[in-house]
Amino acid sequence: MEWHQEKLLSLCRICGAKIKDHKRKVHASKLSDEVTKVWQVSVLVDSPSVHPSFICVKCRLICGKREYLEGKIKTAILAKTWYPHSENCTVCVSNLEPKQDKPSKVKKAKVDEGEHDIATRRRKCY
Repeated sequence: MEWHQEKLLSLCRICGAKIKDHKRKVHASKLSDEVTKVWQVSVLVDSPSVHPSFICVKCRLICGKREYLEGKIKTAILAKTWYPHSENCTVCVSNLEPKQDKPSKVKKAKVDEGEHDIATRRRKCY
């Protein structure tokens, strides 16, 4: 259960993404009115053992835009549904999976100088 609550501290309350920049995360209760207007979710009744406490930068920026607050534009980001900790907890299971490394860059084969450039061949001929 402690592992679960530690992981919740690094996730966004709205989108569920991992918050990488911990200096810029905002406590969800500070933006409760905005979150309610944009996503129709009340963060004031959240349980700390079920719901993450912070909002990521991307969702925070959406909360600050007037078009979203007035309902003129609907956001493509849907508010994630959070469930209590269980054996198959999505918060705990997703963090246990091994990370996939970035694919390594493919090195280009070296071509003999002068063969690949037509202009170089022309310069040599004249």
